[in-house]
Amino acid sequence: MGAITSLGDAGGLIPLIVLVSALTWRSNRRHALLIPLFMAGTGLLQLVAKHLVDRPRPNLEPWGFPSGHVLSLVVLLGLAAYGLAGSRARRRWRLLGGALGAATLVAVAASRLYLDAHWISDVLGGFTLGLAYLLAALLVLERGGLARGGIAGPGQAGSFAYMPWTSAPWKRATWLVGGRGSE
Repeated sequence: MGAITSLGDAGGLIPLIVLVSALTWRSNRRHALLIPLFMAGTGLLQLVAKHLVDRPRPNLEPWGFPSGHVLSLVVLLGLAAYGLAGSRARRRWRLLGGALGAATLVAVAASRLYLDAHWISDVLGGFTLGLAYLLAALLVLERGGLARGGIAGPGQAGSFAYMPWTSAPWKRATWLVGGRGSE
């Protein structure tokens, strides 16, 4: 279980971030450069959340909520799945990639519980916070929310207010299995 849980440690995440960025580089250089920035934001988000909640772990060590391992892997594996879904890979490879990412996430979450490093609420909190951050990251990737002068203002292309809701990233639930989306 220690080897599985190490995928969420810095020693396991950094090579995974480099790998996902390198694999994304050929298809979309902008996305490849943004992945490490999103992951740095993930680290900052988990530190702020842990500091604000300040709840001990089952083994009585500090800063249990949310699980940083789960939060980080939700974001990284979600970005990887999004990139894979947008690729020209065959459907079976997209399915295999999604299944491998989901299995990895479940295994790491289970290892955190098994090793008595987190309560189940810590793991669920990490998943929920990671999913919210992932959706925000996908919004930035999909709509170009990081414009040249910073984040786009209201009514400008790339802003949240400008985005048509019918093409929002979370509306594209079929991207993993069926194709590019519901459009």
